[in-house]
Amino acid sequence: MLTKNYVNLQVVDMYFLILRSFIFIFITIISYIFLVKISPFLVKDIPNSRSSHNKPIYRGGGIVFVLVSFLSIPITKFYSLFTLIPLILTSYWDDLFSLSPKIRYVVQLVTVFLILHFNLNLPINNFIIYFFILIIGTAIINFTNFIDGIDGILASNMLIAFLHLSCLNQDYKLYPLMAGILAFLFLNKAPAKLFMGDIGSTFLGAIFFMKIIELSDYRTAFLSLSAVFPIYIDTTICVIARFCNKENIFVSHKKHLYQRLVTSGLSHNKVTIIYSLSSALICLSCYTNNIKIVSIILILIFFIGLLLNYFIASSFIERKN
Repeated sequence: MLTKNYVNLQVVDMYFLILRSFIFIFITIISYIFLVKISPFLVKDIPNSRSSHNKPIYRGGGIVFVLVSFLSIPITKFYSLFTLIPLILTSYWDDLFSLSPKIRYVVQLVTVFLILHFNLNLPINNFIIYFFILIIGTAIINFTNFIDGIDGILASNMLIAFLHLSCLNQDYKLYPLMAGILAFLFLNKAPAKLFMGDIGSTFLGAIFFMKIIELSDYRTAFLSLSAVFPIYIDTTICVIARFCNKENIFVSHKKHLYQRLVTSGLSHNKVTIIYSLSSALICLSCYTNNIKIVSIILILIFFIGLLLNYFIASSFIERKN
């Protein structure tokens, strides 16, 4: 009897795996067609001295992440997405007309507060920790936006991170979003034909933060958060270094490690592969369920970053002619 029930469960699991795979492929194809059709109607990103591209490219492709996520709510029951509406509207407006950093940050604070109010499962026993996580939430949203500076890097790393979250925590709400990211990546890989814009990058950052704080223990949260270590440690160090250098951290620049690697002569594809493989290695180490092993891999990735910074990347300090 037990054997029969076990076999039946396996059949059910296989059925749902096939169904999810079909839905994933279907959404990927539909998302790709949608992006191709909508691209000519998006705003063009005009290159400047801080850009990594030298010709105008359509921006705002991240709208597909929002659409596939919301349209899939009847299936995923991912109702927490509605807390992101203020952020989505503000980011879309910013893509069109460029808003003040202060306005953007206030909206991000409100969004993170809503996320914490409706989704927080991590044990928090005092206001200081709550406030710290609130600030971390806005940092994750901004850092995700900051890393979107060369072709394919953010989309590929967030795809790996969301896949890791889904597998590690058996969370299937992110499959439609991952399908949208994969479709976008086909158009965003070097040489990019489309950029995601703030509406895409801030949405991905907010979703990632939401899924982390939904977890019930800090160990699982650490293992889940480790997936984005390469991109977030880059942005963290860069922001701290610029602050110490008395620079305006809200002004666009080309000082992230990934940007300076491109400036030094590495292609967008090579830099994206370096970051993506680093994230994938960290994710694989998490399935040992051994914090020491994961920590060793994180230290190794950090050490590789230092080597790239000192021996390959262009200088952090811009030299004036």
